[in-house]
Amino acid sequence: MQKNKEMSAIVISPSRNVHFRKGRGFSLEEIHQAGRNVNELRNENIPIDFLRKSAHKENIDVLVNLKLPKITSKKREPFKPKEKRRTEFKPKAERPKVRKEKIPAPEKVRPVVKPAPIKETPKVAKAESTTAKGRMALTELSGLGPATEKKFNELGVNSVEELLLEEPSELGQLIKGCTEDRIKKWIEEGKELVKK
Repeated sequence: MQKNKEMSAIVISPSRNVHFRKGRGFSLEEIHQAGRNVNELRNENIPIDFLRKSAHKENIDVLVNLKLPKITSKKREPFKPKEKRRTEFKPKAERPKVRKEKIPAPEKVRPVVKPAPIKETPKVAKAESTTAKGRMALTELSGLGPATEKKFNELGVNSVEELLLEEPSELGQLIKGCTEDRIKKWIEEGKELVKK
């Protein structure tokens, strides 16, 4: 019987002159056909070649005749969970409770707000004041808004009747944004409104 260290597999050389040579180890196919287990052979330090797939009868005979010592394994004891450590209950030492006196928060004092003085501004009477006198407001003309009406009021033209008396060339030069042609159209429109 060979020792395990000297035991080696015999393989066929792939060279031109075919001959037997010493291989790396026994193939998985040879181990399977011999009825052995890979783990048993590993434990005995017998070389195993995982890449070789060939099986030679000489190697299978060596593995079959190989006597391996029986491994007597100890029976495992069943798993027993450990008991949890339990600490004894220790009551906390009671401390004397000290009540804190609540200090009332100071009331918020609102600052005194003085009412703002009401400024009396002279209100420009629009259509109401002019209709009361029997005059028409400038805003009744199409395209003449409150901003343009203020510009006319600054020059002293407060109603449509007063606009009819003015010359369009003079007003066109004095008021920005108003041309002579536009003022002429307003005058013509104002004449039609006065006739009604």
